[in-house]
Amino acid sequence: MKKISLITSIALIAVTGLAVATGLHAFGMSTINSIMLGLAFSVVSTFINAEARRTAKLSGAAYVLAFNGPTTFTDEVYQDLLTEIIYMNKTVGQGMIRFFDQIKGSGRIRALSATVTGQAYSNAPTASGSTTLQERLITPVKREFYDTIDYETIRNTAGSLEIPDGAANIVQDKFTQAILGLVAGKASRAVETDFWNGATAATQTAVAALTAGTAQNQVSTAEKAYVAAAPTSYVDGVLTKLIYSDATTPGTFAVGARIKVAGTTLSATNIKDEVDKVYAQMDDALLNNPEMSQYATIFMPMNCKKFIRLYNKTAANFRDMFEIEGDNFSYCGVAIQFVPLPSNSMIAGNAMDFVWATDLVADLENVVVDKLPAPAKNFYYDLIFTMENWIFYQSTKVVYVG
Repeated sequence: MKKISLITSIALIAVTGLAVATGLHAFGMSTINSIMLGLAFSVVSTFINAEARRTAKLSGAAYVLAFNGPTTFTDEVYQDLLTEIIYMNKTVGQGMIRFFDQIKGSGRIRALSATVTGQAYSNAPTASGSTTLQERLITPVKREFYDTIDYETIRNTAGSLEIPDGAANIVQDKFTQAILGLVAGKASRAVETDFWNGATAATQTAVAALTAGTAQNQVSTAEKAYVAAAPTSYVDGVLTKLIYSDATTPGTFAVGARIKVAGTTLSATNIKDEVDKVYAQMDDALLNNPEMSQYATIFMPMNCKKFIRLYNKTAANFRDMFEIEGDNFSYCGVAIQFVPLPSNSMIAGNAMDFVWATDLVADLENVVVDKLPAPAKNFYYDLIFTMENWIFYQSTKVVYVG
């Protein structure tokens, strides 16, 4: 995170010191004494706050934002808060995919691949091998989470002890912190689900009009059923884009170039056999290139974690290929990541080809906790963000849908 500049710190100290000095002078203290004490108080309080933030970061704890009534988070504080919210989900927090930020409006993202070919020495060699650059103009979609807060609901609870005296005073800081903490986690997981799963209404209509078939350039019956039943979303999820997108010719939508694998209903009994099918179709260059194999990944729905653990519990399966170390799962040396994909689906390929694009801070984005216009007495929270996804080199990605 960006640090507050020295000039900003000096300005904050001066403003705080002046406010304290003015108060002391109003109570009869001499001008010089009030200024000295005000400045001293400001410096000490600034140091304590900075040290608290430093200690919290060193210990791995999130810095707790204090509330004093209506609050608006903007600029650096907003970026700190929203970044923590985004990193609450596993897809971004654990670095499962590539994360592009600071895309305002739209921006270009790129991925590079290359092959090399040895040949006989010659005074006039012929070019061999290939270098491929894929570029995508991506426009994150702007969204928000908004709801109202009724502080009156805690007036007759133990929390009322921390509300200031006076019938008009109803705001309680800890309650606000608890609400935002709860909302932040749920919002982060909701956006993660949008990243992987769902389809826009336009894509659902387009895929419904396609004729199902078994060929690679056709959608399967299961793929059509998935898109039809997918939550209607503001962006196409990763799985939907692999089934139907404009990957080959931007602006021209068509059936995806993914490697299609026919699936079935997954269970603890058949999980290994079905993962075998996905692994067998993974790109050999990815699995055998030491520089790339570390990114080889099979993405599975959350419920598959349970299926794998149950499969490994069976004595006859002890020597099979699922390896579990703590919460880290792999198969034949390929990492397994559990993400919000729909049941009976899997995606495999180079994890760094999967892109999460956002802004974090745009000119009008902020997080607000404030009071609704009079005569309403409720408060509201408003969390604004942007998000879009993309998958490079889609022809090397394995898509399993049952």
